[in-house]
Amino acid sequence: MRLSKLLKPAAIFVLVLGLSIFLSANFWFTLILQHAIAAEIGLPVTITGLDFRPWQGVIKFQQLLLQNPPGFGSPYLLAVHGLDVQLLPASLSRASVELEYFSVTGLEIYLEQGLSFNLLPVINHLSQDSEQVPIGQPEQKETKIKAKLVEVQGVKLHTILPFWQRSLDLARLELKDVQTDQGDGVPINQVFRQILFKLFQPVIQKNLLDLPKTALVYLGQAIAKLEK
Repeated sequence: MRLSKLLKPAAIFVLVLGLSIFLSANFWFTLILQHAIAAEIGLPVTITGLDFRPWQGVIKFQQLLLQNPPGFGSPYLLAVHGLDVQLLPASLSRASVELEYFSVTGLEIYLEQGLSFNLLPVINHLSQDSEQVPIGQPEQKETKIKAKLVEVQGVKLHTILPFWQRSLDLARLELKDVQTDQGDGVPINQVFRQILFKLFQPVIQKNLLDLPKTALVYLGQAIAKLEK
């Protein structure tokens, strides 16, 4: 009887300790992931509701917000309202992380025009030549992935120009077998570039937002950088 009474507090202690470690791990991984994505994109990132289970290869979060560059009034530049990633746990220690799938649900983009478009700093940052390392600076190791499937669905594009606003639902985007021709991983920077390019290319080509000609040409030239 005494042993059973002792086991109950011990079980509660182990449960609370395990929960604390789990929550602490998610907290620190949230900070690490925010920093890593911000470094790839070039703007501050906030992640909420992260669920990271490396032993199961699971990464999920409820929301990611990419902040606007200074000088723009829209609530944010980009929001992801759900992410679900399944990866191969053993690949976390390899040169390329292998993903079964990378699924984005509810992508919302605010394309705002002031003196320029708020998306341009992201395009310019993603388009930088990663092979050009400043003299005296150590070469940074790129994060690479191999993915069987990358999908983005529920995409809504809000356009804010000086005299009008418009919203547009974009088609589901799917990338299969994301890897090099040699079967190696692809830098995550290139994956972000490909997603943005494939989302915006039909919008520019068909002028689905009825942008003025000067704005259309300007934005089209910027989007073309992502294809290189």
